[in-house]
Amino acid sequence: MQRFEQEADPDGRLSPQERARRAQQLKREHMQSIGKKGQSLDAWVERVVNRAGELTPENIERLRALLPPAETNTDSAA
Repeated sequence: MQRFEQEADPDGRLSPQERARRAQQLKREHMQSIGKKGQSLDAWVERVVNRAGELTPENIERLRALLPPAETNTDSAA
């Protein structure tokens, strides 16, 4: 919550109650934004799965290009 309080009142001029109220609003907006991104991803995955029969190797490569790069394990003990 401290992050949102700092964002709501970077100069520390607001009363603690007003800072908390604004921070709560920023947190609520942030959580809603995360939810919308998740819904968009879910919808995209559903479209891809529903069209799986139409996928060609070329289309699969195009879809792979949209994904973030896979993380590689750089742990030397592996």
